[in-house]
Amino acid sequence: MARKLIVLNGLAAILAVVHHSTHWVLTSMIWWADRYSAAAVPDLGQVGGPGYWLLRVVDQVADGAVFVFLFVAGYSVCMAVGAGQGTVGWRLIVARVKHLVLPYLVWSMVMLASGLLQGETWQPMEVIRILATGGAAAPYYFVPLLVQLYLLSPLLFPLAKSHGKRLLALAVAIQLVTIALVYGLLLGFGGGGFERFARVILDWHLPAYAPWFILGLIAGSHRLEFAAFLGKARRFLLWSIPPAFVAGLVEWESLRRVTGRSWLSPQETLVDILFFYLFLLALLAFEFVPPSTVPALSRIGAMAYGIYLSHVLVLEVTARVAYHIAPPLLAIPVLLQLTLVVFGAGIPFLVMTLLKRTAPGRLYAWAFG
Repeated sequence: MARKLIVLNGLAAILAVVHHSTHWVLTSMIWWADRYSAAAVPDLGQVGGPGYWLLRVVDQVADGAVFVFLFVAGYSVCMAVGAGQGTVGWRLIVARVKHLVLPYLVWSMVMLASGLLQGETWQPMEVIRILATGGAAAPYYFVPLLVQLYLLSPLLFPLAKSHGKRLLALAVAIQLVTIALVYGLLLGFGGGGFERFARVILDWHLPAYAPWFILGLIAGSHRLEFAAFLGKARRFLLWSIPPAFVAGLVEWESLRRVTGRSWLSPQETLVDILFFYLFLLALLAFEFVPPSTVPALSRIGAMAYGIYLSHVLVLEVTARVAYHIAPPLLAIPVLLQLTLVVFGAGIPFLVMTLLKRTAPGRLYAWAFG
């Protein structure tokens, strides 16, 4: 399982880059259309077309990257603790948090510096809030979320060992109630008080995302039972994933049309969550990658955290360079996304590989974990 986890981490890193590249492809379709056509912006002419639907299909899968990361993190806690331990020691927690926080602060400051160059300004208290909540870049919410889960591990780990099913059922129930708030926001239910309450809960992320980490704890604490469960579920997963995938696309498009929006920012819905649970279990139940790709995915998996932090800036720079010097590329969504993914994953990977060989170990750890 250890090898599969590192491969899963590599796959999740690539999916994260794909998912976040979607923002820039959509920007080129709607807000940058005047760079390659006579259209006035915002141009919604491509919404509902082939390029749009290809983007939706790809993002339907790629949106699950963080869930894979969280499962792997939970499982890895169990591997680090060992079978005979009753709880998670604080030395392990401190080491994990330190591994996360130092590179996170470095890249958050890099992103804030990038914002300053583009004319943004913040008061000192705003900077503190941004660093505490992952606000320097949209994907950075993941780091404070994972820190919270690590800090809760001494409580969650023994419960996962002794009452795993009940713990997961409770966590999923809280998750479903939390996700129901998404529908209220999208459809305009309630007044300003409801919206403020829903935003606070959803922006916290912990209630909606904790089950993925807890599932990893349970799987790591009950490895034989979990492996047996996956073996029995293989046929069900094969038959259930395609309709769940299609249902997610239909639901998302229906919500988009009902709300009158050109695009809905990533917000998990109940159907999406069902698909992602099935998708994650399928990744665990089957050998999903050709053996020849395992070494490459393993190397990417070992660098996944550094890639996750640094790819955000690389994607932005690549997209803006394309805007200024390669407008025809913006007109071909699939080619633009492929370019963004290659640069977004490839440049961090190459830089990290080079620095790992040449830079002092402590400097590399501070920058990439």
